[in-house]
Amino acid sequence: MIHKVERNIVIVIIAIMLVILVFGVFQLIQENKSPIWNGYYKLEEYREENSFQDYTDYCKYFYTEKDDEKFINSKQYHVVENNSIEDIAGYFDNFKKQMENQNRLLEYDFDISLISSGDYVHIKADKETDLNYYSYSIYFYDIETHILYYIHYNI
Repeated sequence: MIHKVERNIVIVIIAIMLVILVFGVFQLIQENKSPIWNGYYKLEEYREENSFQDYTDYCKYFYTEKDDEKFINSKQYHVVENNSIEDIAGYFDNFKKQMENQNRLLEYDFDISLISSGDYVHIKADKETDLNYYSYSIYFYDIETHILYYIHYNI
């Protein structure tokens, strides 16, 4: 009888461990989901051609007002506050310089004055110093125009 109880305890422990493992994997998948939400009705995409590791991408995803909730309720995005506007603008300034260096300014039409408090942003960045950016992906959602701007720079 004791052997049967021990076996049942082991089964319960294994079941609990499996539930924890499945939940952990599910959380990992959720956290690694793309910050580009489904539902956009138009896409403008400008990707650097013939690039292997170093590349510069600029995309615009057009949403409708009803899609604002996706960004507002997202754990991946955070609301832009007045004290973060300058930092976000720094990425876009740097990106514009990179596009200019590649003679691709005709592809790039982002206006920094769009960045305001109440918008939403998701930043993935590796910075060497505050002034020297060398790898970043910025997802900036302008709440007024309902456009998600994506810039990616990797040297």
